[in-house]
Amino acid sequence: MAVILDRILDVLECCSEVSEGRSITEISTLIGLHKSTISRLANSLLERNYLVRDPATKRYKLGVKCVELSYHFLNNLDIRKEAHPIMIELRAHVEFTVFLALQQGHDVVYIDKADGSSGIQRASIIGYRAPMHATALGKALMMQMGDEALQAFFTGYHFKAFTLQTKTTLDAVITDLHESRLRGYAMDLEENTQGVCCLALPIYDYRGVICASLSVSATKEQWKNRKEREVADWVAQAAMTISHKLGYINSKEGEV
Repeated sequence: MAVILDRILDVLECCSEVSEGRSITEISTLIGLHKSTISRLANSLLERNYLVRDPATKRYKLGVKCVELSYHFLNNLDIRKEAHPIMIELRAHVEFTVFLALQQGHDVVYIDKADGSSGIQRASIIGYRAPMHATALGKALMMQMGDEALQAFFTGYHFKAFTLQTKTTLDAVITDLHESRLRGYAMDLEENTQGVCCLALPIYDYRGVICASLSVSATKEQWKNRKEREVADWVAQAAMTISHKLGYINSKEGEV
């Protein structure tokens, strides 16, 4: 049973990786299973609406059932429910696009957004993944990790460069996090996307553990016209409000 489940999940993940979907031959090659096996699995997933098949291209894409499951998962995340109204308020104050993210491995996963006037879309956002080392959201999630924990966390990790500004060594990332802790917030100055700047703070749960991060993003030109500290204060206030709703009690409230 476990083997069959693994194969089904492999097919779903394979079809989710590209917007145009996958053919039976492509799935077979990527997963390493015979085409007849892939065909049987795909047909079962089609019947349950986990996959759809384009009649013209004969390629398989994720079906509506996957969307339903994603919706139920996200809808049941208390943090998303508690954070969204506060994100809307934050957007009104800063006029930048606001993002909420969780950690998944070495990536951040965007689980909600409030569109601002900055025009930053992040590929429709919900479910979008980005590397922790190159994003303000990711750095904010790592702000409780000490140097030794960071070294262990990134053992064997490849620090991919996305722009000329991306930090591509462990030492550079650790130094960046030291600076983030000192000023009280994390920054991404065109490190993940050229021409885009972001500022983020962590969100804490009832245990005082970082469980998510909140950010604002704007174009480089828009960022130049705002006072960084003023923006940071608004984000800090919003992040702390969300943390309080999750049961966090801060002994140093008011500090950024």
